[in-house]
Amino acid sequence: MRGERRSDDELLAATGRDARAFGEFYRRYETPILAYFRRATGRADQYLFHQLQTTRGCPLRCRFCSVPDISGQEFRFKPVERVIAEIRALPRSRGPIASGKPLYVVDDNFISRTRYTKELLRALAPLAASGELPGWSAETTMNVAADEELLDLFQAAGCTTLIIGFESVTEASLAAMDKPVNFCLTYHEAVERIHARGMTIIGNFIVGFDTDTRGVFAQTLDFVQKTGIVYPFFSILTPMPGTALFDEMKAAGRLDHERWDLYDTRHVVFEPRNMTRDELMDGYVWLYEQAYGADLLYDRLERSWRRRPRASAAAEKAFVAAALGRELLRPAVDAAWRKHYLDGIRLMTSRGLNADAGQLLYLLDGYDFARFLGRYSTSRRAENYRTFGDPSGWAPRADDASALGVLQWENKKAQLRTGRVRLPVAPSDG
Repeated sequence: MRGERRSDDELLAATGRDARAFGEFYRRYETPILAYFRRATGRADQYLFHQLQTTRGCPLRCRFCSVPDISGQEFRFKPVERVIAEIRALPRSRGPIASGKPLYVVDDNFISRTRYTKELLRALAPLAASGELPGWSAETTMNVAADEELLDLFQAAGCTTLIIGFESVTEASLAAMDKPVNFCLTYHEAVERIHARGMTIIGNFIVGFDTDTRGVFAQTLDFVQKTGIVYPFFSILTPMPGTALFDEMKAAGRLDHERWDLYDTRHVVFEPRNMTRDELMDGYVWLYEQAYGADLLYDRLERSWRRRPRASAAAEKAFVAAALGRELLRPAVDAAWRKHYLDGIRLMTSRGLNADAGQLLYLLDGYDFARFLGRYSTSRRAENYRTFGDPSGWAPRADDASALGVLQWENKKAQLRTGRVRLPVAPSDG
């Protein structure tokens, strides 16, 4: 009956066919970052970030991406002085903790025109030095790491996090999606250059391309772990309307349906080529469970905190530890959940680490999301999980897929560009 509160079981049964049910079910359980923010500010109706847009448009035309159709390929930008004025006009939250609310620059590609980007970064540097500009993050393409002067300017302007579309770790999938910018240098070199400036990386990865085999899940996880990308973000390939990928799949009769509420990068809506639908769904869930499990997550986080230039204030760490402690008292918290939270608190309060309390909260949010996704595992989960860990089961199903195992950092052009003379890396503060 309309207006009645649905039970958890009723909501869970509806989430596969109703996007509103998915959102309602997820919002019903307050996540660590939301609980922290509510307690720190006394408000539950504010955004977690300040948000600002400096440019629109992306000149690239990746086959899977809908950004050019939404924002256009023509690059438009705000005058630098207007951006500075908007930053100075951002509302300031009260209190020693809430006042540090970060800024998220929502541009689709912050470096579409590097000349403008460098001018803006030079103007932001004095604000960062004076404390007027909070820690901030921005989305960029891979070639941000090919310009070390640009990276130095990001560092001087107080950028704390770069959000980068790695998309895939395989040469074949990057070539198939028409993203040559990702061969500007090897992934490992790109990550090393960014980390050398004390910046964190949110890495975006997509699974399910026709050139992906069942090995792509383990290959992606291995890359994330070895390079220490703290925040991996995984998505299922989704042929969005208006993209070349959608048109091709529809013409080939490979779309399962056109129920747009399920075109959310969290559901399989097409027939994969080198794996089954169940394998793709379970591989997506497996990636989140592995990457945000305690062992791998805290290994990456400890390495990140050892290279950070500075730590959160003692008051903030104490506040977060107390907030998480209260979360552990909830009846819904089981033994695995409790151990994960306690491991995080111990790491955050360890000596010798420049721990960031906010990072811990966001990563615990990722763990919560991984647990939530477990509800969407298929009936073949156990069998598929064994396959992901066994290279003998990664053979492609297609006849013409003999070169699908070549990884991005094995690409000759990327290796050649990485080997060229580079500018010296500027040391981070501290």
